[in-house]
Amino acid sequence: MADFGDAAYRCRVHPATGAPVGCTFGEEHRAAVLAALTHYVRIEGRVTERDDGTEGLQIEAIAPVAVGPEPDGLDRGASMPFDAELTLEELAAQQGVGPIKSIEDLRSEMWPEDESVDDLVPTVRRWRDEDGQREKR
Repeated sequence: MADFGDAAYRCRVHPATGAPVGCTFGEEHRAAVLAALTHYVRIEGRVTERDDGTEGLQIEAIAPVAVGPEPDGLDRGASMPFDAELTLEELAAQQGVGPIKSIEDLRSEMWPEDESVDDLVPTVRRWRDEDGQREKR
């Protein structure tokens, strides 16, 4: 999201994790912000504290990020624009996924065997609450 209004140039950046960050920028970054709206970028700047207690960022540099293969060797297309029109087959190929052949394909090792699966939902909720509290600080 970007606002190129007369009073100030503002945008909102959505990091890979955490809450969106409100940013301001000058005329010198107008074209770069506009070009980067639907792409992954690296932003450098100065953190600012607002009157309402939230933090923002004054953009000093912005550049597109060309993301290569993931550590597992798969190129998941992270350098592509968000609005790229891919077929499901193309998207699946980029992400290295295929059809599920067995229920065992869905098995995950994320939950310890010695703990009840009934604890999963409350634990995930607690983790999300903790993340939400961190983001508000």
